[in-house]
Formats: sequence, C-alpha cells, structure tokens
Amino acid sequence: MKHSSIQSLTTVPLALAGAALLVLPPSAVSPALPEPEILSAAVRLLSGESAFAPVDSTPAAGQGVALMMGGSGVPWPAPELVQWAFEHYSEVNGANFGDYVPLRVFIPNGGEPAFGGIHALQYDTSVAQGVEAVEARINEELMAGHPVVVGGVSQSSNVDSVVLRDIADGRFVPDYSNVPAGTTPLQFLLLGNPSNPNGGFLERFHLPEDPAASVTSVGLTFDGAAATDTGIPVTSYCLEYDPNCDFPVYTQNLISNLNAMAGWALVHPYYIDGVAGPGLGVTPDQIANAIELQTSEGYDGGSTFYMMPWQDQLPLATVIQAIAGKPLADLLEPDLRVLANLGYGTDPYTGWSTSPADVATTLQASPHLTAEEFNTILGALWDGAKEGFHDFTNDLLHPAADSGGLLSGLLGGGGDMDAPHSLAEMANGFSKLLTDLYSLVLPVQDIVNALTVALPAHELTVLTNSLMEGQSLGDALSLTSAFATGLESLAGGFLAIVGLNALPDIQADLAQIF
Repeated sequence: MKHSSIQSLTTVPLALAGAALLVLPPSAVSPALPEPEILSAAVRLLSGESAFAPVDSTPAAGQGVALMMGGSGVPWPAPELVQWAFEHYSEVNGANFGDYVPLRVFIPNGGEPAFGGIHALQYDTSVAQGVEAVEARINEELMAGHPVVVGGVSQSSNVDSVVLRDIADGRFVPDYSNVPAGTTPLQFLLLGNPSNPNGGFLERFHLPEDPAASVTSVGLTFDGAAATDTGIPVTSYCLEYDPNCDFPVYTQNLISNLNAMAGWALVHPYYIDGVAGPGLGVTPDQIANAIELQTSEGYDGGSTFYMMPWQDQLPLATVIQAIAGKPLADLLEPDLRVLANLGYGTDPYTGWSTSPADVATTLQASPHLTAEEFNTILGALWDGAKEGFHDFTNDLLHPAADSGGLLSGLLGGGGDMDAPHSLAEMANGFSKLLTDLYSLVLPVQDIVNALTVALPAHELTVLTNSLMEGQSLGDALSLTSAFATGLESLAGGFLAIVGLNALPDIQADLAQIF
C-alpha cells in the first residue's frame, strides 16, 4: 500500500469524485493472442514501450475489448488512470488478456446529493441510464466480433451488477454469434462493488423484512446483490474497510460503522493509483496477493471474490489523528481495530465477513459470544492496549513535527499574515461563499428528510414484519435497532461526503475574504 496520511483528508473531495476509474476485468479463461500480436508485444517490451494497447485505440478484427467506466461523479474517466488500471488488473490472479484494447464508456454516474451537485441525477436514475448504455454497448461490441470484458468501480460496478441480474432473469440476452470460437465472449471485473453479495451496502440493507427499502429523498434503493449464478466469469475485488463492498454485518457496533464511514474517504478511492492523490493507491503486489474469499460448498456460478487487506492506519484512527494528533491516535488504534473488526464477526483480527462470499448476507443484530470467543476478544484488547501505550509513549518521547492535529493547530496561533485583499476581492469572496453555503442546503435537507421521515417508516416495517414472521419481540427489536443504527451511520457518511466535497470551495472563499 502506498501510504495514506492526514494529508490525504485534504484530497478527499478529489478522491471521492474520482473514487472509481474503472479497471479491466480479469478472468480465469483468456483468449490466445494471434502470433503477430505476441511478436509485436515482445518488440514493444524490448524497446521499452508498453506492451499494452493505449486507451481508446482501435481494436483489430476479433480482438477483445475492455469496456471501462468511472464511478460516482466521474462519467468520463481520465485516460492515464484507466491505463494504469488496465495494465495492473489485466494479468493477475488468473487473468490474461493484456492484449485487449481498453475503451472508455460514458455513463451518467450521478449521485445527487453526495456527488455532482444539486442538479445532478439521483443515484437510481443514474444507474438505470447506465445499465441501458452498457447493455447496448456490450451487444454492439459482441456483434462486431469482439470478446468483451466489462468492469466498474463503485457506481459503475453497481451498474454492471444490474446487467448481471438482467442476464440471469432473461431481460438482457448477450449476442455471442459473431465472437471468435475459443474465446470467452463476456466477463466482468467489479471493484468496490456496493452490490457485493456479502459486504455490499446495497445488500446489507436489503432485508427480507423490508425488501423495498429505499431513501426516496436522495433517490437510493437498496436493491440487493449482484447475480452470482450466471456462469459468466466475474471477478470482484474489495478493499478491507471500504464500506461500499465491506459494510459491517453487525451494525449496532458504532465503532465499526464510524470506521466504515471514514473508509469511504480514506479507503474507497485506493483501487487505482493516483485517484486519491499522487502516489496513493494499491500496489501491484497488493492486487496480485489479494485473498480469495471462501464461497459456499459446491459453488460454480462463475464469480470469484478477492479481499485486499488494508495495510495502512485504521481509517477511524486517521480521522482521530487529524483532529487530536498522532499520540492519541496511536494510543487508541490497536483497540479500535479490534472493536471495528467485531462489526464483521467474532474474529477480532479480521475486518470482513468470513461467511461465504457468494451468499447474499444482510445486516444482523449483534451475535451472542461463546466463552472462548469472549476470552479471545479480551486477549486481543489487552494486547492492543499494550501496543497502543507503547506507541503513545514513543510519540511523546520522539514527537513528529506534524503530530499535533487540527486542535493543536487551532490553539497554536497563526503564522505569517498574507497581504490584505482589496475590497472588491473580499466582496466577490463573500458572494461566492454565500453561493457555496446555499448549495449545501438541499443535500442536507434531503438527508435530514431521510432520517426523519423515511427511516421511522422503514423501522416500523421491519419491526412489524419481523413479528409477523414469528420472531420474538426481543429479536425483532434487535434487528430493527441494527437496521436503524446502520442507516443512521450511512446517512452520516453521506453528510460527511457532502461537506468534504464543498470544503475546498469554502476554504478558497474564506481565503479570498480574509
């Protein structure tokens, strides 16, 4: 992992807006390269040139194409980031189609209020339009004789998941008639997929007790998991603590929820080097050494799931460090990690669900611990306390120059004063500040509406349906509490994204005034 830091918080809006530049989908089956192309690739390698086709170049007859898309707020991904993704995801973990041509595909990728501003498409509408565009493009390329890999990051992986559901349900039929024999006609790669069966937040809140759960004020429906029984090769990568694909199971665990919300800013943008900032992102070794997750016994539906363990500071600890300084963050991090991991299961050392990755898994009430599990957790907390105290004292004895955090900076006084601004500059800055603050009103209103109107209605639905299914009152209340706590945390995460997206503009406005 190329390290994140407190400084990466300042790049969060850019990272979130670009949390998604699509990558090339891998598969265990790859078409053989024609001999001239092998020779051409070898010549390019020996000459120091890239062995991979440039983004948006023209494919030869019968050559495969990789349809690559951005994520929320990024309808048209930058070619240099797409190229990095193509070169680093196309030949790992059984994939072998670096000879395909990467082609960018435009889809709306709206997400009002969190992404794209107050005039952007809402999420459900954006996904529906994206599905229509992707299905049309898949058949266009297949009918032209090109094997196709389709991939997505974040919202576009949700788009791809809906395409897979349409294939499974017969609503979309890919036309393989012109694809060369001996090739894999269609396959997918999904990064940070909110429709992951076991971890995607769109499945976590898709409860049988309330299968139509939605937040209408922000245009978001929890529509469930991607289809995993199509037989089409699908490879899904997830970063530990990315709440898009690794949302806590036990959502009554507030520490796990808060850590996941921090992960939206500090983990989710890291699938492609450079999205979160220069030199920030997963490394090729981290991709190649991703952990293949267990699937259910006898599963052969075509999907393979990989988890990339987060090798940097716990996201929640990064936030604490940014506010209160490094010593306190280092003191708390080991035990915070243990407590955050308990939102995924009873193993204090694993930050993802270890139940079968292909099985759709919704949120649950907190589990009852056995004596052995309880003792293991106590041991992990004791070890964490010792580690945290050691790091804390080391920080105090050897303080770093930037270890004070935001509070220290606010209390420590200012530095050199800039030259005063003209009255016209101050007036323009004040006018722009009012405009930027006003742009926050509708998104905040939509999210507050969801918390005060939609959430109580869904809580009542979950509670009454649980009781009608024969659950005890205690179990029904626990499930309802887990649903409410998780949804409140999710809404808090959306509010944070809205604020972080607006922060650079507000900072610039204040700088122009003062």
